[in-house]
Amino acid sequence: MPPLSLLTAEALSTSSHVENLRPVQTICLFTDTLHYSITNLEYSWGLEKGKLELSSQLNQVSVRTDVALLLKNREVMLIPTSEMLDKMVEYTNSVIRSDIDERPRCFEVFPPGQYEYRLFSANDQVPTLFVQHSTGFDRLDCVYPNLPVLTLDVHPFFAMMQSAQGVLKMVNRGLSFYKPILRMLAMYSAITPVEFRQRPSSDSGSVTSVESGDTDYYDSEEEDLKIYSWLESTKERLPEVEVTFNEADGHKGYMSPRSYALETVS
Repeated sequence: MPPLSLLTAEALSTSSHVENLRPVQTICLFTDTLHYSITNLEYSWGLEKGKLELSSQLNQVSVRTDVALLLKNREVMLIPTSEMLDKMVEYTNSVIRSDIDERPRCFEVFPPGQYEYRLFSANDQVPTLFVQHSTGFDRLDCVYPNLPVLTLDVHPFFAMMQSAQGVLKMVNRGLSFYKPILRMLAMYSAITPVEFRQRPSSDSGSVTSVESGDTDYYDSEEEDLKIYSWLESTKERLPEVEVTFNEADGHKGYMSPRSYALETVS
């Protein structure tokens, strides 16, 4: 079996028999515009309105069709490494501190290239995964914290967004990647200023999507209702976020993710 860091997504399968291998297909990873405001993501990622392309190659991964279904249903998730998640949170904080037209560009700070992801199984009912190599198949154990690592061309922000909804539904909130993902989602929902929302879209108001019927542009009122309704529906699962209120004396306290986001930008 090759070293875990050298695993390829195409080598993954739910079968350990060559005759049962499904064909490889290229899919767009993040497509869930029903739960997340595109305008919020564009602002938080340093993009102009209308510039987030979900059909981008940065949002694509090539896997066998059985694995593609697991990814789509969030039964398995691609989690950026702890080091990368820390950098992503730091980047999001820098967007908050920047003027609208001086926001750092996400795809420039994190340029296209290969990134490492940990393969995480959402629950015990997920089918066993196998990895194919030159001499056969090996079972792939996705047991935290020793998760297998894949090196992929997909961008970490797209991978994080695809995994986010599944992560928030997990019972175990002590996983190392839970809090940074939660923190970014909370900030995404609160930091987009009205001035940005009211700007005309650079592509006449449409959002490039990979699914038919999913190109509607939501105005600011609808976006607010969508993202805040989602936060309300998940608030019982969201842990309080530890924050430092006074850096001088190091006093710490706890507040809800929404309050944290609002306090951050006030």
